[in-house]
Amino acid sequence: MKFNRFLWDNYRQTNRGKSIIEEFSRLEDLSDGDLLSQVRRFNPGVFNMVNPESFLDILVFFLQEYGDIIDSPVDGLDDACRLYSSISDREIKDEIGRYVVKRGEYPVLLQGSIPLSYALSFAHPEYFFPNLYPFRFEAFVRLCGSYEDLGVPEIPKKSDYKGRYMYYMEMCRMFHEFRARYGLSPAELCAFLYDFAPRTIEEADGADHGALPEPSSIWCIGGSVPDPGGLWQCSEETRRGDILLYYQKSPVSAFTHILRADSDGLVDPFFHYYSRAYLRDSVSVPHIGLEEMKSDGRLAALPLVRKNLQGVNGWPLKNGDYLNILAILREKGFNTSSLPVLPVMEFRAGHRVSLEKDVEEYLLNPWLRECGVSDGDYVRQMPLHMGRGVVKYPDYAVFADVSDGYETAAVIIEAKLEIKTNKEREEAFKQARSYALRLEADYTMLCDRNSIWIYKGADRVRYERYSWAELRTPEVFARMKRLFSGLKSRKRVQKT
Repeated sequence: MKFNRFLWDNYRQTNRGKSIIEEFSRLEDLSDGDLLSQVRRFNPGVFNMVNPESFLDILVFFLQEYGDIIDSPVDGLDDACRLYSSISDREIKDEIGRYVVKRGEYPVLLQGSIPLSYALSFAHPEYFFPNLYPFRFEAFVRLCGSYEDLGVPEIPKKSDYKGRYMYYMEMCRMFHEFRARYGLSPAELCAFLYDFAPRTIEEADGADHGALPEPSSIWCIGGSVPDPGGLWQCSEETRRGDILLYYQKSPVSAFTHILRADSDGLVDPFFHYYSRAYLRDSVSVPHIGLEEMKSDGRLAALPLVRKNLQGVNGWPLKNGDYLNILAILREKGFNTSSLPVLPVMEFRAGHRVSLEKDVEEYLLNPWLRECGVSDGDYVRQMPLHMGRGVVKYPDYAVFADVSDGYETAAVIIEAKLEIKTNKEREEAFKQARSYALRLEADYTMLCDRNSIWIYKGADRVRYERYSWAELRTPEVFARMKRLFSGLKSRKRVQKT
């Protein structure tokens, strides 16, 4: 979507808008309680990671130990970048000479990214903003995927701690340019980021994301807490709905719970462990201890078991090994009928799906026809001018208007043979999203021989994913038929 000046001006005049803009305009004057309330309101997960008292202590630490750097004059974005970079050059020692923060100790600075951003915002609101995206980085990704003027800066590698530290500056640069483009004050930018935009995106979405899709993979995770949940370190390849087997490291050294992922694995440059997902539907199961696994002929040969479950977080587990674990649970008298399992994928009419064109011919085309979309309702490889002399060809443009200069489509579909990783899905979505924005599409879809992903508009974070078998279940099939029928009817009205 584009920044809507009319809606924004209306928001600014509401009591809510006025109150939030006023609150962000006097950040430095907020009491400790009001500041903590603001952080808790716009990022509830922060205080699951650090208690409020420690948060304030870290903020005071930055103001006292780095105050002379933070308060130094700033003349432009490049100057602001140099100031931010110079913070990492300082060494801090305690009264007996022990290091508190070493020069270039970026992991430590990353852990204080939110308080540090507040300290910088107190001094230089024109160039810095309170960064309330750590531990909820998906909100930032979703914002950038929803507004055409924004884009997610390239995320540094896990080991590039300096790049991860400097990522905040890339965000500052992007938001400064956005603010200048639309004439927003620093306080108005914050109200836009944390209140206006999230509510606008939610209203535009309107989909129910409570039900989980069927799992596509099984992963092992681990920790020392007795009952896992919430935000957790995992593989970045985790997909929403996936099965997670939890290993409690101490004091029991055993698999104790089976859970589901409530979000995709997401790389978060501000998160210490880099990639994480949200957990839900935790089920406590009879313990399967490490020594028991070593003596069990079904599990002893697993590489993870041979490694004594070291590096358990994000370790993929084969379906056969998971089924062996379920068998052990049944032997212990546990009823496993309610536990999640991987679905059995079915292809139509016994066709071998080994090429991209097979995905289209044997899976996508029949499904579209079953949903009421005839062959004449879509254009294959529709020529689309994306710039001077540049022509692109979306795989499918459904309910398209091909009038030169007025091209539109209700749905864009890109077909691949197999999308194995989140990175591959992201690359495919980038390609499809450019077509969707150009054609003002209501939906963007990706499909491969296993699944179909359905995105509302160009929102890259929230989507529905179904296996081809799921698409033919009565409830999902009826909903997809209604979706295409509604889009087709609306296109007819627009043409008349």
